[in-house]
Amino acid sequence: MNDEQHADRWLKDVNVPLILLIGVISGLLLLIIAIGAQGWYYYEAARERQVKVYEGQYRDLVELRQQQQQRLETLRWVDEDRTRAAIPLEQAFDRYLEQQGQP
Repeated sequence: MNDEQHADRWLKDVNVPLILLIGVISGLLLLIIAIGAQGWYYYEAARERQVKVYEGQYRDLVELRQQQQQRLETLRWVDEDRTRAAIPLEQAFDRYLEQQGQP
């Protein structure tokens, strides 16, 4: 058998429809994997945004809130001349009610 006959026999043995079917299925699977990976990325990005923006606590804001709450709850002088004092809100409400004659 010479080379030309061997090549012709090899071409006859090639199953072209099967190769095309495998190529189409592989392309579809690749497309499905790409769409799935993109969807997964968007899901993870949205979850990360949820954690950072909506559920995250910003340390500066938490500290500021604690300072404000402490200022509301402590007895202190408001000015340097010590002519005005700040009292906790609970005590201020109690004193106001006493002045108004309510228990």
